[in-house]
Amino acid sequence: MAFVGPLSGSHGFTAVTGSLTVSQGISGSITRLHDGKSFIEAGANITVTSASNGAVTITSTAGGSVAGSDTQYQYNNGGSFGGAADLTFNDSTGDTTVGADTGDAKLFFRDSGIYLYSSADGHLEIDSDTRLSITGSGNVADAVALQADHSDGGIDIDAGTAGIDIRATGPLMLSSSLNDGNALQLYASAGGMELGAAGAAGEDIVLTNAAGSIQLVAGEDATDSILLDATGDIVFDADGGDIYLKDGGAEFGKISNSSSDLVISASIAAKDIIFKGQGSGASAEVARFDMSAGSFLVAASKKIEVGGTNNFIISDNQSLTGSSAAEILLDAAGDIILDADAADVVLKDNGTVYGALTAGTVNSSANSLTITAGGSYIAASDHVVPSADVTYDLGAESLRWRQIYTGDLHLKNDRGNWTLIEENSFLSLRNNKTGQRFKFLMELLPEDDWDPDGTWVEPIE
Repeated sequence: MAFVGPLSGSHGFTAVTGSLTVSQGISGSITRLHDGKSFIEAGANITVTSASNGAVTITSTAGGSVAGSDTQYQYNNGGSFGGAADLTFNDSTGDTTVGADTGDAKLFFRDSGIYLYSSADGHLEIDSDTRLSITGSGNVADAVALQADHSDGGIDIDAGTAGIDIRATGPLMLSSSLNDGNALQLYASAGGMELGAAGAAGEDIVLTNAAGSIQLVAGEDATDSILLDATGDIVFDADGGDIYLKDGGAEFGKISNSSSDLVISASIAAKDIIFKGQGSGASAEVARFDMSAGSFLVAASKKIEVGGTNNFIISDNQSLTGSSAAEILLDAAGDIILDADAADVVLKDNGTVYGALTAGTVNSSANSLTITAGGSYIAASDHVVPSADVTYDLGAESLRWRQIYTGDLHLKNDRGNWTLIEENSFLSLRNNKTGQRFKFLMELLPEDDWDPDGTWVEPIE
């Protein structure tokens, strides 16, 4: 239904069912709907009035005004307005402040076990009585970032006995831009620390410092303070060529690469490099590089074996024994010198003496050599000649050979050259210069002129 012009009721009211459009306004009050209900119903302490010009006035019979100080959030305080001193709003910046008054107000979620809280100025705690999750769904490298903006600030992650579990489907990086020796620390104030990986072969744990050093320091005084254990190999790769060994910061040894040669050296003057082994339940020294003596020292009763247990050199701190399952060969480009301060070089066969070389005085001549046989003979399997012609004697005036057993006897000096030849029934001489031969005229002696042992018996006159 539409009207052009004002609409008024002839009996004080106009009832309309359906829609009504009036272009120039309605005079009178609108207080009832078509079913008799009030157009606007007032609640408690509220009064609704309608004027004849159609204006509707809503008033509060109880009254009230904004409570608290400026910027405070308002709340229902027992039916009246209340101002929240710990919850304020700054309309110029749009900031809301929690704890503006007492400083320790909490912003709870669901219940009192989950809240945001500032325990002191500059502190903010997020507390959850079950689980706290910080999730970033952005496809960026820093989807979740924990950052301390102050140059001297830090981030402290503290967990109970359940530990801290940090997982990533990509690389996990702990980074620090601090130019200091303690830029990045993994610290367990009590208990131990483990770096583990469940990756397959080739998926390694790598500790890398591009320009600085990596130090492993253990304060426990134990035999396994730092333990390197691998089911495969352990590789030390030092591009500087040296691996240093220290005790309390003081260097005592070094393993080096010198032109691809392996060098093991002691760093302290006159200190040795000692080799030990586990014997019958106790550690025993086998050998050492004796740096004060400049020698390789094998401990007493310990062997140097070559090619097998039957080839060795051993000493009891008194004697030195060399043993071989076959031969012992001494071969030198120069001389081989046997220097026996006790004067004897003894020759043995399976422990039995068969000869000796003795230095001493012979026929009043010092530094002479005596050759002694363990049995009755010294045999020569080749020629025996003096080192110079007509220079050396066989025997001496006071040290004569008892008997000489020989074949033909050749006699030669600067005047003559003769050979004494034994024939079947006589002796002959040959002048080797002229070739002439001479026969000895011999007289047969009676048998009673000599003893049965061949000794000549001087005749009795």
